[in-house]
Amino acid sequence: MSALCYAEISLTNLQHNFRVVKRYAGDRKVLAMVKANAYGHGLLAVAKELSSADGFGVARLDEALELRLSGVKKPIVVMSGFVSVVQLDEICSNQLDFVLHDKFQLELLSNMPESYKGNVWIKIDTGMARLGISPADVPYVISKLQEQNISEDRMILTSHLACANDNGNPSITDQIDLFTKTVCSYSIATSICNSGALVAGLALDSTWVRPGIMLYGISPYDDYSGADFDLLPVMTLKSVVIATKKIAAGSGVGYGMTWSSKKDTNIAVIGIGYGDGYPQNKNLNLQVLLGGAFYPVVGEVSMNLIAVDLGAKHQIIVGDMATLWGAGLPLDVYSCFEGSYYTRISQVSTGVQRRYVS
Repeated sequence: MSALCYAEISLTNLQHNFRVVKRYAGDRKVLAMVKANAYGHGLLAVAKELSSADGFGVARLDEALELRLSGVKKPIVVMSGFVSVVQLDEICSNQLDFVLHDKFQLELLSNMPESYKGNVWIKIDTGMARLGISPADVPYVISKLQEQNISEDRMILTSHLACANDNGNPSITDQIDLFTKTVCSYSIATSICNSGALVAGLALDSTWVRPGIMLYGISPYDDYSGADFDLLPVMTLKSVVIATKKIAAGSGVGYGMTWSSKKDTNIAVIGIGYGDGYPQNKNLNLQVLLGGAFYPVVGEVSMNLIAVDLGAKHQIIVGDMATLWGAGLPLDVYSCFEGSYYTRISQVSTGVQRRYVS
């Protein structure tokens, strides 16, 4: 029996978006961000499709090991770095790059074997106040790495922008200025551009760019759509209508009967819910694309079911496919999903089948 709901992943659109990234990147190297199961799109399938990227960025060591064991030879950067000798051993034995974000990590580097040839990404805290060494500690960290036979050509100075999705936020310029001031005296590769900075044309002299959300067809800015940057949606989440029924005016629908119809109407029950990664937020005014028309989601979102109001007349039947988001219903166009794009695609359950199409 086929799955009730599935995520259709367009590899053609993924490749298109990568070409867009390359246009923005110019001569800079591209570290394709594939953390969180490639933002819900499937880690191994996405990495295979983006084999022309210069490297891959992941959040955790287990993701990096999965890529390496699958045959990926390109540089893989563990963005969270390491916190133990055991993790460092795994990084070194698999020739993974890692982010050094705290001076305590330097104490563990004496365990680094001479056979390790990977790169060290030195993360500088320029204002996000999350991970990163202080700008004042950069000379010390570089000198300690050199003592471990890590030459400058194996270092990348990097930072992360806190408000890159808020075009025009003054903190962006402040962070870039501090980063530039900190790194300008070194002949070391640099990286600060995520998707937001990349499409805005910021830090054009950086060596590496780190696109994430734009690879998957979604705008990094809330006030622009992916289409504004020539991006195409990669994931289309679909599910099937499993029932339709007439309800009388005043009838409540779903748990708690938090919604009731003001007039006689019809509802369709669709096989998807919060257990599959569909949002449960009561204030989103969710809608679906069904039979070429848009219908509002009504009542509570259940674990594996939602209901939509079809109105008094409709032609929807059991077995019709509904689009929850993606082609025809882009996440970054319809206001019901505002501000939740990363969450929506990344939290689609691993139990939801991914179907890869050209």
